[in-house]
Amino acid sequence: KTANVTQSGLDLLFNANEGGTAYYVVLADNAPAPSAAEVKSGTGSGGSAVIKVGQQVLQANTETSIAIAGLTAGTAYDIYVVAEDSAGNLQASPVKIEVTTTSAPGDTTAPGWLQGYPKTANVTQSGLDLLFNANENGTAYYAVLADGAAAPGSADVKSGTGAIKHGQLPLQANTEASVS
Repeated sequence: KTANVTQSGLDLLFNANEGGTAYYVVLADNAPAPSAAEVKSGTGSGGSAVIKVGQQVLQANTETSIAIAGLTAGTAYDIYVVAEDSAGNLQASPVKIEVTTTSAPGDTTAPGWLQGYPKTANVTQSGLDLLFNANENGTAYYAVLADGAAAPGSADVKSGTGAIKHGQLPLQANTEASVS
């Protein structure tokens, strides 16, 4: 069985009724099942490549674990395990364990403006430049409203509701962007 599944790894747990060695291979989800001999030799079905391979010494009736690292976040894997006792008797068929690593968290923080931004520049009777600079890549949405208009909410700025002029501008982190 598995435990402590993370974005990049997991613990593979073993417990057998006699001492010996456990062998395992980590394969892509839905890969053809290897034989017990292929698992012991560290290959997939037909000698195909594996993602991870290893072995663990077993003590009778004692749970032991091995950490498997270097896996990809949000990915399904098939792990095949076989045990061999100290007399050389190998299990006839490997046990299949299906597992999916946890997904990497998405970006959960809104971008922030660098000090002094957003701001205006080159103000004339007929126009101005809007300057933006944020701490991460993203999109700046803007809306120009008539003097005295009520302050819009975020959704109104994004949609341009009630604006004389509105739009959006791609942002690169720590790089000034402008629109006239």
